[in-house]
Amino acid sequence: MEEREHYTDLIVNSNDAKKLVVAGAGTGKSFTFKRVLSKVQSNNNLILTFINNLIRDLKNDLGAYAEVRTFHSFCRKILHEHCGDGINSKFEYYPDLIDLIAEDVTLLNGTIRSDIVQLIKKSFQLLEEDNNLTFFLERANYYNAVSFDDSVYRAIQVLNKNKEYIPSYDTIIIDEYQDFNALEAELLELLSTKCKNILIAGDDDQSVYSFKHATPEYIREKYKDPKFTNFELPYCSRCCKVIVDAVHNVINYASDKNLLPDRISKIYTYHTQSKDNDSQKYPLIQKANVSVNRKTSPFFARYIVSILEKLDEEEINEAKENNYPLALIIGPSHYLRQIEESLKSLTKNYCIQNTTNKESKFPLISAVAHLYKNIQSNLGWRIILQENCDKNLLNNILHKTKDKKYPIIDCLPTDFKNLWLEILEKLKKEFEDKNFSSETPSLIEKLGENYMSKFTSSLQRDELSGLGDSMETEILNKPNLSEIKLTTYSGSKGLSGGQVFIVGLEEEEFPRQNPTFDEICQFIVSLTRTRKQCHLMTVNNFSGKWKKESQFIKWIDSKNLNNINVNKDYFKQFK
Repeated sequence: MEEREHYTDLIVNSNDAKKLVVAGAGTGKSFTFKRVLSKVQSNNNLILTFINNLIRDLKNDLGAYAEVRTFHSFCRKILHEHCGDGINSKFEYYPDLIDLIAEDVTLLNGTIRSDIVQLIKKSFQLLEEDNNLTFFLERANYYNAVSFDDSVYRAIQVLNKNKEYIPSYDTIIIDEYQDFNALEAELLELLSTKCKNILIAGDDDQSVYSFKHATPEYIREKYKDPKFTNFELPYCSRCCKVIVDAVHNVINYASDKNLLPDRISKIYTYHTQSKDNDSQKYPLIQKANVSVNRKTSPFFARYIVSILEKLDEEEINEAKENNYPLALIIGPSHYLRQIEESLKSLTKNYCIQNTTNKESKFPLISAVAHLYKNIQSNLGWRIILQENCDKNLLNNILHKTKDKKYPIIDCLPTDFKNLWLEILEKLKKEFEDKNFSSETPSLIEKLGENYMSKFTSSLQRDELSGLGDSMETEILNKPNLSEIKLTTYSGSKGLSGGQVFIVGLEEEEFPRQNPTFDEICQFIVSLTRTRKQCHLMTVNNFSGKWKKESQFIKWIDSKNLNNINVNKDYFKQFK
């Protein structure tokens, strides 16, 4: 028997009711989940993950065996079925709800907005309803809307008050447990009261969501819990040997500096049978020392294109056939925006997707999508007011609706309301016109370019379409082009790419100051997105600002790196 299968068999054949699988990136968790569920001989199972990027693959692989959801869509499902205090079953989902209501508090009470956001989030984690949380929930009731933490909080309240509503499953599998916060851990405890078999998987080296109060302490507690039996999946079949070696370099350096306290020790090695050919083809990480990057000298983008244009057909086709990006570019948002713009001007040979272009960047599109479904939507009108009126009008309407007696639509000035009803009517006609071919200038002026594709995408998301997850927001009907995907360090979780380019590797950028636990994990996550070759890109001058190379690069043994100077002379070879 192959050694890798031995570790999988230990998990599959175990009769222990509570299992913890500590496994690094690319070690075959989905394959293991499938084998575990196939043995259960039931489809009354549940798989939960936080990572939207994983949902499509998990549903494709495991949908026949289990209900597969993101954690927050599962909470919203509970609320749709059983509601919650103050919202009805047709509530709307809006990720930026906390920010919106914090603005309400600021305008109504004169409080500092950023303080309110943090106080509300802290209250959710403490599971205690104070004045800030009470105001938030009451205002969210008025908008009949939920977002992230509040959906978990409401679900916990519903299930605690009505234990009979706790769903019963034969097996529950929780992925990415290192990303749990106190709220989410509490809900899992409730679910486990009606489920005998629990399998939890995660890796404390990949804990990158402290911004949502997630902590690796929960997976470390389970690792020490005698009620759980611990397992591991040590063989990485995604990354080449040099990437696995680099991960060990980073972990060893950080551990020596006591930057990874209480880390769970685990075996992590590359799988020879899967990755030997790629490891021979790509024996080193490319360290690209870029002289300058600005709009007139887009050396990041030019380097990326030069690498992709040299790839053989086998590698290009493998990426298409296995549905992963040919190139994955990882870095800070302000780097990605400039690289995306430069790539689009340099080449038309790739489908370029920047995952940082979230719905929150197009709030008016989101607003009209809500109004398209329900013209009375307080949420839809509130978003429009936030984006398209002066503060005096917004303040006036907020005070009129403070006691929540009147819908916003009844408080709007007639001209303002009629203007947006006209816009919505035009958009509706275009959307429902099968022969629609070009966008209207007057709508472009109000909603921005490409409004129709953004509107269509918004309607296909979450509660607006009756679906549970945002996997449908990916580009639809993509042309048969190789894909370039851009994402942040934490946003790369759940993704992988053939050629991975990590940018922003400068001091005071990544890491910001002294390396934090989160930043170290983000670096590990970024490295382990690599299926073929990784490029660590550092720049001397970015948009007129002089930079110093990130210390993270120095943590990797120099024997694992190949230095390339990317300057004007570098590009002469391609002329």
